[in-house]
Parts: sequence; structure tokens; C-alpha cells
Amino acid sequence: MSKTDYLKSKIDHFVHDYEKKRRTIKWRTESMRTAAIFLAGLTTVLVGLREFDVMSGYSQALGIAALVVSALASMATAWESFAGYGWRWVHYRVNLIKFRMLKDRLEYALAEKDSLDDAAQDRFFAEIEAIVEEANDQWLDHRAKSINQS
Repeated sequence: MSKTDYLKSKIDHFVHDYEKKRRTIKWRTESMRTAAIFLAGLTTVLVGLREFDVMSGYSQALGIAALVVSALASMATAWESFAGYGWRWVHYRVNLIKFRMLKDRLEYALAEKDSLDDAAQDRFFAEIEAIVEEANDQWLDHRAKSINQS
């Protein structure tokens, strides 16, 4: 495999990896936020139902259900915050854009030739390493801060 082919495959790997991670984390973020909103609304409804005469026989059960649903809403909100889904979604999106831009620059550089000179290939490889290193540093910094805040 040539260095140019290696660069293309490495960049493609990171693009696909970050696309998958971003999609997954976006779904988790939206699911947790939707669940928290739904559960909070359901809590309000359950508490409100206790006030109707027709539901007076179920007042205690509705109160217990409201308490449980309220706790679940709090847990969903806390988990979303703890897991850092929002931060991860942005993190994966930013790095995906960096790799897509790098891929575009490589394709542009190769537009009229089959290969790049060694110096250009080395610069592209160094840029891949820099993006990965920065992403890892950001991840470690974020995790360290979240652990220290616990």
C-alpha cells in the first residue's frame, strides 16, 4: 500500500468512526432529553389528577406514581449530565468536520496527480496525528474535570 493510499484509508476510517459516534451520541442525547421532558410532564399530570373528585379513590396511588415518575425524570437528567452526551455530541461533530476538511484537502491535492511527494504525505500524516492527539487530550481533560466535580 502506498503512503497516499494509507492516508486516504486512515482519514476514511476516522470519518466513518466519528460519523458513527456522532450519530449514536446524538440519538442518546435526544432520547434522554425527551425522556426527561416526558417524565416531568407526566409527573405534573399525575399530581394534577389527584385533585379531581373522580380520581379521589386513587389519590394515594397517583401520589406514589408521581413520586416514582419524578425520580425517574431526575435520574434521566442526572444521567445525561453525567454521561456528557451533549459535550460528546459536539466533540464528535467538531472532529468529524476536521477529518472531512482534511479529506477534502487531500483529494484537492491529488486532483491532478496520483501521488504526493514524501514531504506532503508526511504533513498530511502529521495532521492526522495532531487531530487525534487533540481529540484525545480534550477527552481526557473533560473526563478529569467531570471526575473532579463528582
